[in-house]
Amino acid sequence: MFCPLCGNRISENHKFCYKCGNPSPGDTGCSSKAIPKPHSPDSDDKLKSKGTGSSSTPTFEAFQATKRKERASNFRPKGNTAKRKKNGDDTSGEVAINFGIMFYDGNQLKPQRSANLSVKVPKVSTKDELLATGLAKHKAHSKNLIKDNIKYVLLYPDGSLVDKLRESDERFVLYKYKNEYGKAYQRINFYICPSHDYDEHTLNGLGDLWVESDEGDIEAVNSDTEIVDLACNRKQIRRTSSTVTTADNLSTSLTVSNPVNTAINVTTEQSGACSTVTATPHNLSASLNVSTNPGSTTLEGTTILHHGSTLSTVSNTLDENINSLYESITEMFPQCSPSHARNALLATDNNLEAAVNLIISDQAPSSTTTQEIYASFEFCNDITNDPDFTYNNNPREDETAQHSVADEINSTADNLQLCDLLIQQRNQKLRTDSSLRIKVRRSHVWEDVKVKLNKCSEEDLEQGIRVQYVGEPAVDTGGPKRELFSLLHKHMNDSNSMFAGESNSKCFSNNVIALEQQDYLKYGRLCAMSIIQGAASPSFFASPVVDYILHGCVEKVTISVEDVPNAKVRQKLEELQRTSDPEDFKQLASFNCSMRFKAGYTKPIVTIEDKASLIRYICLHYTLLYSLPHMEQFINGLKLYGLLEVIRQVPEKARVLFQVCEESRLTAEIVDELFEVQFSPEGSNKRQQEEAIAFHFTTLMEDIEIGAIKGQVFDFSTESSTEVVFSLGDILQFVTASPSIPAVGYQPRPVIAFNHLDTGRKLQANTCANKLLLPVNDLLLNYDSFKEEITSCILMSPGFGNV
Repeated sequence: MFCPLCGNRISENHKFCYKCGNPSPGDTGCSSKAIPKPHSPDSDDKLKSKGTGSSSTPTFEAFQATKRKERASNFRPKGNTAKRKKNGDDTSGEVAINFGIMFYDGNQLKPQRSANLSVKVPKVSTKDELLATGLAKHKAHSKNLIKDNIKYVLLYPDGSLVDKLRESDERFVLYKYKNEYGKAYQRINFYICPSHDYDEHTLNGLGDLWVESDEGDIEAVNSDTEIVDLACNRKQIRRTSSTVTTADNLSTSLTVSNPVNTAINVTTEQSGACSTVTATPHNLSASLNVSTNPGSTTLEGTTILHHGSTLSTVSNTLDENINSLYESITEMFPQCSPSHARNALLATDNNLEAAVNLIISDQAPSSTTTQEIYASFEFCNDITNDPDFTYNNNPREDETAQHSVADEINSTADNLQLCDLLIQQRNQKLRTDSSLRIKVRRSHVWEDVKVKLNKCSEEDLEQGIRVQYVGEPAVDTGGPKRELFSLLHKHMNDSNSMFAGESNSKCFSNNVIALEQQDYLKYGRLCAMSIIQGAASPSFFASPVVDYILHGCVEKVTISVEDVPNAKVRQKLEELQRTSDPEDFKQLASFNCSMRFKAGYTKPIVTIEDKASLIRYICLHYTLLYSLPHMEQFINGLKLYGLLEVIRQVPEKARVLFQVCEESRLTAEIVDELFEVQFSPEGSNKRQQEEAIAFHFTTLMEDIEIGAIKGQVFDFSTESSTEVVFSLGDILQFVTASPSIPAVGYQPRPVIAFNHLDTGRKLQANTCANKLLLPVNDLLLNYDSFKEEITSCILMSPGFGNV
């Protein structure tokens, strides 16, 4: 079959000619065997006109156009939703973002480590909604960091306040910030910060904004130019920009453009009257109209509250030296406004002494004498009568009868020895019908004892204790118990977490974690148990600490510079003590002694007459007062068995329980007489050998007292040896498991016995029976070999090196 138009051969099932697009002859009734007419231009024109005019079948071009329209009508684009998702404008659903916590460490806002939590929030959340959601999440999972009675603000990662978007003045919305930030939601971090921490941080950048010309007109300066302080016409450096329009009449219009929110205090003086107006800028600009008296208008940069709690600073932080002087002024005068302190420094060319005098004269202009000026301020000059720092210092009149009874008890107690009082208290308070079992590891006694105490009530602790060490099958009849308390006291004397200072002169550390876990209460109870139950006492405290424990009030504390545990503070106090020139002391104590403000001594000018009181109060602060809650918790633990009541009846006699003093110092004579030697009958051959060994023991005690006996301890972990000097306490520890004589004495009395049967054995010590058994042989009959034998046995004992 041929196409009638172009003569091309086509198949019978084709409806169109694939060459020219003309309908096939089958559709138009043409015979498939028809012979095409000769092709001519005239015939082409006729066929074209005929096909376009009367045929109902469209051309191929028309067919293509129709199909294109059909496909276009059936095609459904993804629409604006996909574009919105791509552009980040989709506001439906929730997303996960991160909330951390920031605190002010004194220098900068610092994120709390390991405190970030992921929270799901709506994309349209505002800053207040984010803050509420983040607080709720952290309150559920970080109760130790988030408190209910504290106000919080929401911060960006750089520590700035979340108020508006970072790149515009638009109100903060989460999805808009995400578009601006350019990162995924899960990589967005916000921080919750206590409002007072943020306020303190922002206060470090206080500065001034405005200037006053010599003619009295208000004028503005560009960024980083010198400006003149309003109150004293002193030049400063300013880092922000402002524009001020002035007029000669009584109305002044001001427009401020500043990178941070500011407040402007405008003080006008007219006919002796003074008024203050505060203008708060909105966003980045503000307008203020004030009535002024030409030549008398003053403006000063201050700070304002933002969103109820947050302070925004007027300018960037000044240099370190000026900030240090400013902090000294604010510490001296807490009631002084920040702008007043800053202006006083600027008016005196940053001379601290002159600034102090200027503030004093401003605060008390009517005073004519120094005493009257000082009277206008409140200083912490004397704390001896402060009820917060005394123990029963101000008794009521209706307690007179109770005090008379107490005086009678004290007079009776003075006639008794401390040992007798403690034994009476033990017989009355200590339960002997049952015992409390404590199992510990020698290398972890404090941790293991705390685990046991956490499970015990106060009634359980009134029982006697029996101790067992892990891996040692010994039965406690006194020795393991005494050794446990010796290990505990040595751990506390060597520890730097709960106590501070030199060995045997310890003060309480300001350990808030130990205070919160009541570790001081636990150790106080353990000390009461050790004293009442016949073990070593904690005699390693400094003298002022012992004074407070025994008397309970600061006024009876005797203190010196040597008792201060902080080396830097002690060095500064020694410098104050050495200064005898009145002017040098005034300069040093008033303007170069910042530690006095921490001690609460805020007197602006310190003279040579204040020397003794200044040194005492600083010593009290760094020795006692800064850790007073820790001491009170420890003292509360001493109430177990009524021990606190007993020791406060005879405070001077009880001093040996907590302090190394002359009365408690061991001597060779005391130790030698402490032991009872069990000799054979007089005149026997055994007696002569026993007396020779007993004499060697006495000689050994005398050599130990002068420090002549030494030994080598091998450390297997480091494979090195250390030389040690033996003490008399090591002998007592080896025989009785207590390095000092207990306050209630030894029960039973320590003895030295001799073994004539098994002379080949080494010497033995039984800490439960307080017994030293010496074999009678040629080795011990020679002093040098006796000395070597007894020191080697002490070095190899389980407790040596731990106690």
